[in-house]
Amino acid sequence: MTKMVNIYYAGFIHRGGGAYIHVVNLSKGLKELGYELNIITLDKLPVLFRYLPHIAQKIGNFINFPFGYIYKQKIIKFFYKIKFKDKGDINIFEDIYIAWNSKIRSIAILHALWSDNLQAFDLKKSQRESLEKIETQIINRINFNIATVSRPYKNFIEKRLKKENLKKELDVIELGVDISKFHSERPVSYTHLTLPTIYSV
Repeated sequence: MTKMVNIYYAGFIHRGGGAYIHVVNLSKGLKELGYELNIITLDKLPVLFRYLPHIAQKIGNFINFPFGYIYKQKIIKFFYKIKFKDKGDINIFEDIYIAWNSKIRSIAILHALWSDNLQAFDLKKSQRESLEKIETQIINRINFNIATVSRPYKNFIEKRLKKENLKKELDVIELGVDISKFHSERPVSYTHLTLPTIYSV
């Protein structure tokens, strides 16, 4: 029997960055292994609900920066749970902030922390520490595996959030490249080559 894999992404299709590229490449790999895929993005919500998380982010950051980013993800998680909870056989959450403890076998991918992704802003030490405390709580509440994309990043997270405060060991699923799937019709300068990435599945 073919298993259905839900991949949850907290953005719009075709409008994402590295995490969305990972969704696309991961889904291709899983399809080749015979899984059915359900890629869940904001596009799958009713139109009236698609932009509410972004509105909450802006209002939240205006009132209590930088926690609007957390409010946005909580709302997305709430909508996804209402519409898709307990459907399918496997959940892959492309973000710890939208992950919930499900009866379905699940894993969350930790691409980046918000506390590590706000370099453009002049965060106060107290703001960063409060955000890090919330992120530590989010990780500790998840009762399934969380994987980062590299061992150096895992070490960085454990240093930033303080390993002794984390109640679970973070896994590592290294990003890799399937060279056999890369084709070029023109000479390639390997010095400047950037290849799409895909998890080994």
